[in-house]
Amino acid sequence: MQSRYTIAILASHNLVLEGIQRIVEQGEKNAEVVLATKSMNQLQRYCNRNTVDIIILVHFRIEHKVLKQINHLKTRHPDTKVILVNMVHDTHSVNRALQQGLDGYVTRGNISNELNQAISDVVEGTIPYLPDDVASKVKQTKQDVLKKKERLISYLKERKLLSAA
Repeated sequence: MQSRYTIAILASHNLVLEGIQRIVEQGEKNAEVVLATKSMNQLQRYCNRNTVDIIILVHFRIEHKVLKQINHLKTRHPDTKVILVNMVHDTHSVNRALQQGLDGYVTRGNISNELNQAISDVVEGTIPYLPDDVASKVKQTKQDVLKKKERLISYLKERKLLSAA
């Protein structure tokens, strides 16, 4: 496990920034919050000049903008881990965020315990971090998609629209 690691936080409200920073500082003795900002541009500039081990993004829900942020950060800084704190749980959106390279997902319901666990897991390389209830829903969704694909392939083969090879 890394001895010291740096964390940057992006959230849209000062109160949220302060709360997340306090949770991190109280729960993670080896963490140093190097940036807490409301500006994605400021976060990007900081990451371009400095090494950041973990970025915590705080958003109300996963939108296209959030997916673009994750993709941008992971493309430019592939070794930086990204954890998303989100209020609204939508399995489809979580899957899309994971596809963009998200390393951890935390719901705001039990944020103190989950965020510290996510940080610990990500630092130790256990990724992606998902709370148990979210992980089971994501797994079920993936299984459902696989079953649908298998049924489609079988249907196409029966109609001789797809070769058996």
